Amino acid sequence: MPLDPHVQRLIRMLAVGGDDRAANDIAKRRKAYALLMDLVRPKALAPCAREDVVDPDCGVALRIYTPSRIGPGKSPAMIYLHGGGWVAGSLDTHDPLCHSLAVASGCRVISVDYRLAPEHKHPTALLDAENGTRWVLAHAAAYGVDTNRLAISGDSAGANLAAALCQAFRQKGQAPFALQLLLCPFLDLTAETDSRRAFGQGYFMDLDAMARDLELCIAEETAWTEPSLSPLRADDLAGLPTAHIHTAEFDPMRDEGLDYARRLGEAGVSTRYVCHPGMIHQFYAMGGVIPYALTAMDEIGAGVGAALGATIPDHSSI
Repeated sequence: MPLDPHVQRLIRMLAVGGDDRAANDIAKRRKAYALLMDLVRPKALAPCAREDVVDPDCGVALRIYTPSRIGPGKSPAMIYLHGGGWVAGSLDTHDPLCHSLAVASGCRVISVDYRLAPEHKHPTALLDAENGTRWVLAHAAAYGVDTNRLAISGDSAGANLAAALCQAFRQKGQAPFALQLLLCPFLDLTAETDSRRAFGQGYFMDLDAMARDLELCIAEETAWTEPSLSPLRADDLAGLPTAHIHTAEFDPMRDEGLDYARRLGEAGVSTRYVCHPGMIHQFYAMGGVIPYALTAMDEIGAGVGAALGATIPDHSSI
């Protein structure tokens, strides 16, 4: 189907406004990203408690969202890793998204911050994500987290980290996650796909800007094809957690998300794949300007909640 009309309006607005996402200045890049995320955020959010904590051992910051209907005792939870191309993004830029996911899923959401490039190159972000996960596991009882119903999730670069983290834990013989939720995942740094060729410019995500981001993220001696950076390149995907993968029709990353879903299924991993028609990269965080994003987030959250056995609210849009 064609681009959603609200998406078209947003793309025109960004073009007229001289979107700064491709700026070489990192401070400017981060400021522009934060301003954009604030611009597109949903205007109203249902009640949800929020608590900020810091792991004193490694310095990783976390933000815990608890929906109002969660009662005492253990409940399912979801760790979240924000997007932003590894050079931008924060707990604050993805605060509305994590808030919405918690409400829609009926699960606690623990947003884990990680250090950004170029100050901290790969694998720093992945190590921070692992340390954040271990903090959640260690403090599960104090925060009412059912460790048998724990999901890992993320969007874009954060989805890359989530997928890589699942593989890293599996290599260590550990399986802390019951589910992986990947939103518009970036899964192969060297991919050459039809969706990249068709939507690499003019559809919100600019592949030239992304390439500049990657140059800042990765040390020269690191191979871009190694699975810790390109999870789709892993030889074996068997034994990974159940996967919910969501892509967008007009996203350059669409085809690698589809390919990962296909390979997971072939490896015997229960996988649900949804491509959202008329949408662009990061649409799910744009409920303030794209009404469909609100519906999609309700559906995505409900799917996670059902998979983890949470109590799901009766959304009229689900």
